[in-house]
Formats: sequence, C-alpha cells, structure tokens
Amino acid sequence: MPISEKALHLWFETIPCPNASFSRSQALPNLFEIVARPLQLLFVCLSLLRALSAKDFDSWRVGSAVDTHVAANIVAPGLLLSGGRGDVDDAFRWFASRCGGGDVLVLRTSGDDGYQEYLYKKIGGFASVTTFALREPKAASSPHVLAAVSAAEGIFLAGGDQARYIREWVGTPLQKALQAHVDAGRPIGGTSAGLAVLGQHSFHALHDTITSAEVLSDPNDVRVTLGSGLVLHPMMRGILTDSHFSARDRLGRLAVFLGLLQRQGVQDVIGLGVDEGTAVCVDGISGVGKVMSVRGGCAWVVRFTVENEFRGGGVASPIRVGETVVFPELHVGHAERISFRIEGGSLLTD
Repeated sequence: MPISEKALHLWFETIPCPNASFSRSQALPNLFEIVARPLQLLFVCLSLLRALSAKDFDSWRVGSAVDTHVAANIVAPGLLLSGGRGDVDDAFRWFASRCGGGDVLVLRTSGDDGYQEYLYKKIGGFASVTTFALREPKAASSPHVLAAVSAAEGIFLAGGDQARYIREWVGTPLQKALQAHVDAGRPIGGTSAGLAVLGQHSFHALHDTITSAEVLSDPNDVRVTLGSGLVLHPMMRGILTDSHFSARDRLGRLAVFLGLLQRQGVQDVIGLGVDEGTAVCVDGISGVGKVMSVRGGCAWVVRFTVENEFRGGGVASPIRVGETVVFPELHVGHAERISFRIEGGSLLTD
C-alpha cells in the first residue's frame, strides 16, 4: 500500500527534535521525497509485474504433439451427459469412439489437469488429450484456445461453476467456436456444471445455487436465473438439464424451473436430471440415449404443467442402467412413472 504524505507527517511529528532551531515543516518535504516516493514507485512496479505475470489460462497436453486429422465420416455426432461426482469409464470409451481416435479437448474455468491421465491412459482411444483452464474472461477470445477448439474432434466441459461459463463465455468467440463444433457434427459432453449449460434451457446460477426446498417456498427467489444454454444442440432442443439429481433432491427445483419457463411462454419444455456417477450417451444421429452408471443411478425425464398460484402436476420417469430414452422429445419406452404435485410450497408424490 502506498504511504501517504499525511501518514508520514503524523509519524514524523512523534520524533523528538533535539535542536530547537530544526524546522520539521522544512524537513518533511525532503524526507517524504527520500522515503515515500521510492516506496510508491516500488508499489506501482510490483502491481504492474503482477498484472503482466497473471495467466489468462493454463493448458496441458498429453499424447501426440500435433493435431490429428480425422476424416469427417469417421467422427460421429454424440452427447455425453454426466451427472457429476464420478466418471463413467464405459461412457468415456463410447465418447472416444465417437471422436474417431482423434484429439479431445477439456475446457474448464477452475481446477487443473485432472482429466489428462484418466482419459489418455485409462480410457484410451484418443490421439491426444488437451485441457485448457480459462482463468480470466479474456481467455475466451484467445487465439490459442480458439485454435484448440477448432482442431478438436471431441470437446468435454468439466464441472465447476456454470455461472462462470455463462458470464465469461456467452457472446464471445469461444461460444461461436463451440457452436461451430456442434454444427459440424462433432461430439460434445459435460459433467455437473458442464452438463448444466448443454441444454437449450439452463439454470445459470448467477446468484448462487438454490435447493428444492428454497425454490418451492419461493419460486421468485432472486437466485433463480434461467436462460439459454451455452450451445444449441439439435438433440437438446426443449430440454433443461440438472445434475447430482437424486443425491441433492433436485426433483422439486427442476419442476419449478419448468413451471417458470412455461410462465415465460416457453412451450414443450422437458427436464432431464442425471444422477451422480451416471451418464447418458446420446447418438447424435438416431437420438437414442443409453444410461450407464457406476453407482446404480438413473437419468430422470421430468414433465410438469404449472397451474395458478404455482400449483401443478407432473411425472418423473427414471431411466435405469441399460435402458434407453429417445432425444430430443425424451420418449421413454417403459411404463415406470412417479406422479407428483406441487401444492402449498411442497412437492407431493403418489
């Protein structure tokens, strides 16, 4: 912190003066020049050094040092939708097959290189694995980041904070590059916060997260921030996703989110919840999604119709391991359904 002249003056006045003819008022400016000015200059230099040394992003790469060019007819469109807190090996092996043995890129705003060894050595099937941790918003315009997105056969969005994905990436060259990746028919996936931004509709969490109990009690809570997802995938039209679904009791909040979107005039919106340690692997051509899990979890298709005073009824359909659901309408082949209603700020199930 720079030393002010006033602070120096107060300190200087406390020093005993043995010579009565010595004038503090005359000496103070000279002392200020000698002591404070160099300290201020040092502070400015340190601030500039800190700013210059700050990284916009960190990156790691394992495998081939050059980009692998894979024929477009070998790379297949697909979605890996993971519920967080536990990766599903078979789901990532499926994802690798969709990438055609090419390069995969992991994007995140926090964390580090946790996916590098896991994807390249344990899962295998990738020519290279690169992770970019985008520390600053301006990284979303970095030529290095954009080149990596353009070259990747597959892209995976790690967990973290979806509010940062929305605040820092929407409206940037990175968002355009990600949409171009999807439009080119290349696979994309995400877990937890990464899953949250892959639907056409998204809970942005711009003012922190919110629990089912909290949003059932007050659907107009300021923390309820809904909007568009990061990309528009043809298999995710009309879908709002949620992760950590059963573990964090999120049926109530997903139902409220669906009701709020309906009140805003959004038609035919459907909820997709994914449990922890669970993934849905969606064929980007047929739309068939298969559920895989390392924890016996499910994917949940949630439909809700809001009524006056935020009452309403809905149905939640669990899709268990090995079962399928057809995107984007989320058609479920079996008859297992859990009916529920929202009344008086509570979620009631049959």
